[in-house]
Amino acid sequence: MTDRLRVLGLISGATGIIALFIPFTAGISPLDGIVSGLEVESDGLFIFSISAPSLLAIPIAAWQLRRIWFPDPEKLEVLLAYLFSTVSMLPVLMASSRAIAEMELRADLLGVCAVVVYWLAVIANIGLFVRNRIRGRPPGTTVEVFLLLGYVPNALFALIVFSYWGIVFGPHWMWDTGAYVVSATCIMYTAQAFWLLRRNGAVMG
Repeated sequence: MTDRLRVLGLISGATGIIALFIPFTAGISPLDGIVSGLEVESDGLFIFSISAPSLLAIPIAAWQLRRIWFPDPEKLEVLLAYLFSTVSMLPVLMASSRAIAEMELRADLLGVCAVVVYWLAVIANIGLFVRNRIRGRPPGTTVEVFLLLGYVPNALFALIVFSYWGIVFGPHWMWDTGAYVVSATCIMYTAQAFWLLRRNGAVMG
């Protein structure tokens, strides 16, 4: 791992953890959302589905630290990385599938955009994973890219859903500080994934 990748990994790992504790929208942090999702009965599933995947930042940060001193991950670490990334993409997948089946998004353009972007990001991550496996890319690189990009779909969904709000007082911007931190984290995770692939010749190869 190059020095630039180490620095980028440490910074992105830190921002992902920080984002868990600071308000994302309406003064609510992702951790607050997880607790609320477990306590609220009516919209609990939706709140939990959006908030819980942000916890993927924890194994990502652990992975970044581990890779500094031990470049080659163990089989158990690889399996756990695949598991955490996959599980993090499931909650919104299930919630959006349910919303589509029940036609709850038919009058919500913002919600439709969020779901479309989310699904495209999930498909892109899975497609890139399959491509890297077929081309025989290093297992450590393949799993790290899949882990990093597993954070992005749900984050984009939440960023879009909680951008504008205009039911009572007209449209206004809904992002708190945490949303900007999540945006920066997504950019850094994506940049790191691209850098890893480029270093291994997977982008153009």
